[in-house]
Order: sequence, then C-alpha cells, then structure tokens
Amino acid sequence: MSGAEEANTRIAIDGPAGSGKTTTGKLVATRFGFRFFDTGIMYRAATRMAQLQGVAFTDEATIVHSIEESVLEFVFDDAGDFRVFILGADETDSLRSPEVDHGVSTVAALPVVRQLMVQMQRDIAGDDQIVMVGRDIGTVVLPDAELKIYLTASAEERARRRFEQNRSSGIRQNFDEIVTDLKARDVLDSEREASPLRPADDSISVSSDGKSLEEVVDEVAQLVKAAE
Repeated sequence: MSGAEEANTRIAIDGPAGSGKTTTGKLVATRFGFRFFDTGIMYRAATRMAQLQGVAFTDEATIVHSIEESVLEFVFDDAGDFRVFILGADETDSLRSPEVDHGVSTVAALPVVRQLMVQMQRDIAGDDQIVMVGRDIGTVVLPDAELKIYLTASAEERARRRFEQNRSSGIRQNFDEIVTDLKARDVLDSEREASPLRPADDSISVSSDGKSLEEVVDEVAQLVKAAE
C-alpha cells in the first residue's frame, strides 16, 4: 500500500440512510491507514450542545453563537478516534442518546449551522488522507475530493438490514413500516433546500444490493487504488 500511504487521497462517500456508509467507510479507512470521519457527528454535537445549554433546537442564532464561541471542540485523540468536547467535557458517548436522535434533524436543517459545519468539515479534512462520509461530501464539503463514491441500496435492502439490526437489539418493528420510513427520509433528504442528498456529477455509484459487507469494502478499495 505504499502508493496509498504516499498519496493525499480524500475519499468522499455519500448515500441515503441505511446504505452502509459509516461501516464501509470505517473499514476502508482502516485498510488504507486513513483517518475516518462521519460528518453526522457534528450535527449531533450541536444538538447535544443546545440540549445542555437549554436552547431550543430551532434557535439558530444562539446555536450559531455558541459554535462561534468555541463551546464545541472537535479533536482526534492519539488513537485517531474523533472526540467531541462541549464546554470542556467529553460528550462523545452521549451523542447517540434518544434525546439527540429526536432533535438532530431539526438542528441539521438550520442553514447557517450547516454553513459553519461545512467549513469545519473542510478544515478537518485538510489535504490529508481521509475517508469522509455524509450526504453532501462530494457535492458541497469536498467537491474536489480525489475520489467520490455514492453508496446506495434499494429501500427494501436497507430496510432488511435495519430490520435485522433492530431484531438483534430486541427492537420490534414492522418491515413494511421501515421501508416506508426510509423512502420518506430519502425524499426529505433529497428535496431539502440546504445541501440536498444527490450524487456528485463525477461520483462513482456503488450498489450494495445482494453483496456482503466484505464485497462492498473490496469494491471501494479497488476504486481507492485506481485513484492513487
């Protein structure tokens, strides 16, 4: 992998909810020794910050002010893992709480918050070797990334994975309801005014339908090698 280690390859992976972006991105980053970053964590961090400060999730001015005053800090630790500090305390492990789940879509839709986050995401990426995943990486955050991948799967395939995950976690949910929810989210993500979900014009589409995780990772890895 000497070529991959020498090249400053920035990999943008976008795709709809449940397409496997995060898991695939982490494994690809590990394989090549790149950093990995899931941009969704930043919107979760802003949501958690508002919650801790008792700020309404719709109060864009106050949330923006707190971000600008560095209430939020994003750092990579010695192990290369991304950590979130709010008012000096490590809040990384609280970002997947039900309360954050409930508010993150509202905070992420605030236009000025997105503008600030995009700039921060660009600063995090720099010119380094990184795999960055989200919904607007190739189109907005890193439009000049060396490799752009649009990872997708049918709503039914994504629902099947979600159904299996939920069942293994003891969560009971109707399969058809999951399909309906995913399709509805696809519409919202694709039609929102700020940074809508769509493949970049120069992205490479990778479908995970009917493929194992290992097969998808191998396919993406081959694209990384070709982009060196």
